[in-house]
Amino acid sequence: MGVLSDDTWLYRAITKRAWFDKETQQIQPAAFGLRWKEEQQDYESGISTDLDENFCYQKIDDEGNYQLRLSPCFGILKISVGTIRSLGLEVDNNHHSHVNIIGFPHPDRERAKYLELQDKLSQIAMIHQLFEPPKKKPKK
Repeated sequence: MGVLSDDTWLYRAITKRAWFDKETQQIQPAAFGLRWKEEQQDYESGISTDLDENFCYQKIDDEGNYQLRLSPCFGILKISVGTIRSLGLEVDNNHHSHVNIIGFPHPDRERAKYLELQDKLSQIAMIHQLFEPPKKKPKK
């Protein structure tokens, strides 16, 4: 897909309430946690982000309309490629549907470094947009 410049913004859907503090508007380290992949018995290799803010939580249907893909979605955070690289991480732009932040230390074997990077990313990332998630329908 090509090399991304340092001033390129990456967008990530905020899919968990624990990923940001609503009062302070601060992104939490959990937003940059690697997920455990049961089938591989290891952590995923990177953090999924998008180059287009709409694609991080929506998809386009056959008629060209945006449809909600991730539910719930509490908002969108953004972080620049240059900031990611300044922390010693890299951006993998070899996918059609997303971009990955890669190069994280292993969460178990290098726990202190991993937690430090999560914390630094959370301090640098910004809220791009917040949403009110849809209210749950009352049970009948």
